[in-house]
Amino acid sequence: ETITIPAGVIDDPENQTQYLFSADLTKCKNYLIVGSSQTGKTTFLETLLYGALCRYSPEDVSFYILDYSGGLLKTFDHVKHCGGAWGEGEEAGAEKFFKMLSEIVKQRKESLQEAEVSSFEAYHQIRKIPLLLVVIDNISGLSTWKGGQDIYYELNTLIRDGNSVGVRFLVTAASYDDIMYKVRRELGTRFVLDAKNRYEYGDILGIRCRFEPDGMPGRGMIRDGERPLECQIARYTSGGTEQQRIQELKEEIGQINEKYREYESARRILEISETETYEEFCRNIPLNRIPLGYSMADIQKIS
Repeated sequence: ETITIPAGVIDDPENQTQYLFSADLTKCKNYLIVGSSQTGKTTFLETLLYGALCRYSPEDVSFYILDYSGGLLKTFDHVKHCGGAWGEGEEAGAEKFFKMLSEIVKQRKESLQEAEVSSFEAYHQIRKIPLLLVVIDNISGLSTWKGGQDIYYELNTLIRDGNSVGVRFLVTAASYDDIMYKVRRELGTRFVLDAKNRYEYGDILGIRCRFEPDGMPGRGMIRDGERPLECQIARYTSGGTEQQRIQELKEEIGQINEKYREYESARRILEISETETYEEFCRNIPLNRIPLGYSMADIQKIS
């Protein structure tokens, strides 16, 4: 079974038809979504994440969010499928996440080797592990801090290594040129919401485009085999103000968490509890040692 999310409608004027656009996140070559401000990039991500919550359990799919585009996606941090969401000013958490992600990729590679299989799909038949989505809304946000620049420079390796072990990246950018060449080379499934002209649409999609879509928000172009086609992205909810939609989403997340209350939540980075008492901290520390605190490098107790 693949993780497939209904996400919009494709127009096929050549064959005078329209049909459902479903994003196959298992078989995709990592998503790159390009478009200027207010064209629908974040809406596309919201639709994909919301679809994942409604259709699949935390055992099937989990995700992590880096939101450098206004913070709307951080609402999803409260669902069991989500292992964490970070934005501007939360660099330490993002760095810890990428360190954890590297460990997950390494562990999954070792598990595949032990099982003598070469792909996530094959391993999934033996042991159920979730497809892991890494969502980066506005990838240029990584370049605004030193640790993020280091992560960005090595991101192509992490994307490539994650392909065979069930890690998929969903990345947005305001411009195709904002993305380092070696990174965008690993993001093979493209959706273009906005480009300068049909030639730029063609450059991004890797195919000749004879036309370009109108400027309607959420309308863009996608490659289907050897043809460029127009597509209208669906919004995960209809009508209402942004605040109303967020409130509705929070309520639905509560219902989804109740539905999956018996399931384990997505793995989270280790963090120091703000409510832990000294008595709780001292538990499991040998009596012949003096409790001191936590190591900030790996959140391990020091005594």
